[in-house]
Amino acid sequence: MLLVADVMRSIRFYELLGFDLIDTEGPASCPGWARVHCEGGAIMLLLAEEPFDASVQSVLFAMYTTDLPALREHLLANGVKSPPITYPGYMPSGQVTLRDPDGYIVNINHWGDAEHSAWLKNIEQKKKSGALPSRQPLVDGSRVTMSQTVVPMIHVPNVRATIDWYTSIGFTLVRQTKRTAKSTGRSCPSETANSCSTLVGNRAPTTVAKSTCT
Repeated sequence: MLLVADVMRSIRFYELLGFDLIDTEGPASCPGWARVHCEGGAIMLLLAEEPFDASVQSVLFAMYTTDLPALREHLLANGVKSPPITYPGYMPSGQVTLRDPDGYIVNINHWGDAEHSAWLKNIEQKKKSGALPSRQPLVDGSRVTMSQTVVPMIHVPNVRATIDWYTSIGFTLVRQTKRTAKSTGRSCPSETANSCSTLVGNRAPTTVAKSTCT
């Protein structure tokens, strides 16, 4: 759930990214809450009662599309500032980083059939090696896909502890990669390792957003 300054403004922004408005609460012209869905993900938008600064929130959203260049042109045509596509090492297929109307970071990654097939093969290799549990909700890729999905990402000091907590409430670990801790300049294989993990479940991390509605 995102706290936002203007629910309708946020609805219009996320609709440009492929979300559909599912439900609202409050006046039609200025709802206090809304829920938007896309394939594989959902976001709830809650009208903030107090001022907030999205830039201090340790959360970003990762989205995936099968045609990033076309999506970027669509956003530009609708007045959304969209920087050029970059090709970082962790997403060589291409990525664009945006900020939504309240300042939340949205990473949009190109993820086509080739990327998805390679990802599923990598998952199977990790399961065979014991790096991931063998029983997961994406044996054939049909239940959990990366295409057109929004994944909340949170920065945490101890990934292992966070994984343990979320798996205890029903999430399943489906991906994990090591990162180098900038604070120490070294990779951390210990319990305090900085890494990137994806957990799938029916709950998502909550973020926090002054209202423009009167």
